[in-house]
Amino acid sequence: HWVYDPETVEWGQPPNGTGFVHRGVAIWSGPGARRIFLNTRWRLIALDAATGEPDPGFGQ
Repeated sequence: HWVYDPETVEWGQPPNGTGFVHRGVAIWSGPGARRIFLNTRWRLIALDAATGEPDPGFGQ
């Protein structure tokens, strides 16, 4: 089940009135790991596919 909550309600409606736009998701599989990538507004987010938690090493 879906567990990631980026607290988008705190950002409110974007000023241009388009609402919350999401462009899709991508999945990556590597040795011993799987990641789900998604974007919201100006952020690219990587989640651990097994736990749904953000990948703390992503972008470092």
